[in-house]
Formats: sequence, structure tokens, C-alpha cells
Amino acid sequence: MKNRILLILICVISLLQGCSKEENSSNYSYTTAELELVEKVVLGEKEYFNPSSASVTYKSTDSLHSFMSNGGVIRTYDSKGSLIRLFDKNALENSYEYPGSLPTAFDFTERNLFLFFGGTPTVFVVDEKDSIVDRINLKLGENHWIQRAPYLEVNNNKELIYISIANIDSELSENNFFSKSSLIGVFNFEGDLLETFGKFPKEYESSGKFSRGNPFRYYQYLKDKNTHYFLFDIMDEVYMYNENKKNWDTINIKARVRSYDFEESNIPFFSKQSLNKATNDVYHFISHNPSNNKLYIGTQRLLEKHPNKDDFLLIISPKEKSIKEVNLTKYFGIQYHALMPSTIASDTLTFFLASPFSDKVHLIKTTLK
Repeated sequence: MKNRILLILICVISLLQGCSKEENSSNYSYTTAELELVEKVVLGEKEYFNPSSASVTYKSTDSLHSFMSNGGVIRTYDSKGSLIRLFDKNALENSYEYPGSLPTAFDFTERNLFLFFGGTPTVFVVDEKDSIVDRINLKLGENHWIQRAPYLEVNNNKELIYISIANIDSELSENNFFSKSSLIGVFNFEGDLLETFGKFPKEYESSGKFSRGNPFRYYQYLKDKNTHYFLFDIMDEVYMYNENKKNWDTINIKARVRSYDFEESNIPFFSKQSLNKATNDVYHFISHNPSNNKLYIGTQRLLEKHPNKDDFLLIISPKEKSIKEVNLTKYFGIQYHALMPSTIASDTLTFFLASPFSDKVHLIKTTLK
């Protein structure tokens, strides 16, 4: 009984002292950092194309870099900027074998492309000669469908497909879409749905609680080995799921000086009414370095109370309880939104730069100083 009373007194004292998760985040040391240019490569320097949509489709594996430009055209380059693969459905003799829509998501290996087209639950596997070598018909559950702008990740060794899904039973209801929908569906190469996992934070479950007007993406997703990371626009935490898909940890990313505020739009999610302009901070990417367990997060400041709308890179070390911030706009200009590969294996950081105001796509290699 005495121990229970003592425990209650400790909890009360902690509350009176304001021992909250937000204050715990102030235990992180906060510093700014600078970049030093190592190398700059122009992808497709002798080509002309409109890469304006590439800023949301960049994928990298080893020394290969791939992205989707306007018209669902997928381009893959080596580290020197030479084009080694081009997939353009409309230019193919066998284009009739594909759906009438354009690709909305892709992943790739050295030999094959994995393509997902809007409006159909099929992943097409395409070889180097642009021939369809497999069609994986995803057997969605009765209440599931693919999100409009899906994340697609393929584990070729384990023959697994990870794709973002939604609950169609709640799609026309503004109150239960987020509470019913999982985040990721896991399929094998036969198309069987093995499991779903992940859930939206409770802050999403009320109407109007989202950060991009009527959003087509709610979060950034990263799979690194057996860990799954989710970064939601309105949250100041990274949600981590282990191999068993249980929500087992969170990492607070709220820096001591800067914060990632959310302001309610008061516009229901499925309303036709839209915001005049963006009113909240948003995230562009999440990357991870397994060698030092550091997270790299790209964010843009959009709230009016912030002095500018610059892009920033956050380098977060949970072990060292430190957060470094780099102003990317200072280096790359306001028209570029920088992305990074999902996994970082060295101290050299590679940034992918694309802009609707430029017909060139760049790879920038830098180090911190």
C-alpha cells in the first residue's frame, strides 16, 4: 500500500513539473549544419523532357537512380548520369497489353520494373526488353483498395510486395476513413494478401485534421530491412513497426527550437471545398542510415508564422539525442525540392533535385561540415 501511495505521489509531482512528451523532446540538442559539395551530376543532360512530376517518384538502388516523369515515363540512370533504361508505354508496340491508364507507382531491380497502373489491382513485371514477364493480380480483401497515389515497395528476395491501401467501406464517410484504414498491405508474388498493418494516428480520425487540403498522400513510408517507418505530416513522431508488424516504438522528432505545428483546416476531408493555400508544414522524405541509426527527414515550412517557405533537412540521432538542421533552399534554390534515397550507407549524402521550372534533373553529392 505504501509503495502504491509513493508511486502516485511521484506521478503527481511529475505532472506538476510538466513532464510531458513534448518537454522530453527538448532533451535533444539542436544545432544547424552546413553542406559541402562533393559532386554534381545532371541526369539526361542531352535529353529534353518535362520532369515536373519526378519530385515524388524518385527511387535509388546501389548506383542506379530512377524516377517517373510526366506521362508515366520511367527513366533509369547510372551514377554518371547516362540513361540505361527508358519505359514509355505509349511508345511501345505492345502498349495494348497494358491498362489504358498510366503508371502511378513503380519499383525496380537491375533487370525488372514493377509497375502499378491506376484503376487496376495488378502489378506488371517488365523485363529489360519491355516485355511483360509476369502479371501479379493483387487479391485485395473485400473492403480494401489501393490508394490513389500509392507507395509501392518490392522485396525481390522474399518475393513480397508492399503497397499502401485504404478501406473502401469508409471512403465515402468523412468520420471513419482514417480509423478503419490500414496503412500497408503485404502481398506475395501470387497476389495473395498476407496481412495488413499500421494505423493512422488518432489525430487523423476527426474530420478536417489533415495537412494538405484534400490529400492524396498522408504519410511518408520507409522500409529498411525488417523495420517499417511512417512519418505523418501533422505528427512530430516517427512510428516504427518491427518484423511482427506491431507498433513497438516511436522517435520524437520535435526539435527544441523549431516545431512541426498543425492547424485545423475546419474543412471536412471529403468536402468539395478546398484550401486557398497550404497552411501546414509537410514532409518530403524519410531516409535511414543503419550503420549509425540516424534518420534523415525532409520538411518544408508552410505556416504563415514562419519567416520563409524553405526546405530543411533534419538529421536525427536517437542514440545521441541530437538534431541537426540544414537549410536546403540555401543551397539548391527555392524551385527545387530535394529528395534522398531511402537507405544511406555512408557519410556522403545524395540529393535528387527536380523542379517544374527546369528541364534538368540533378544528383548532388555532399557531406556535412
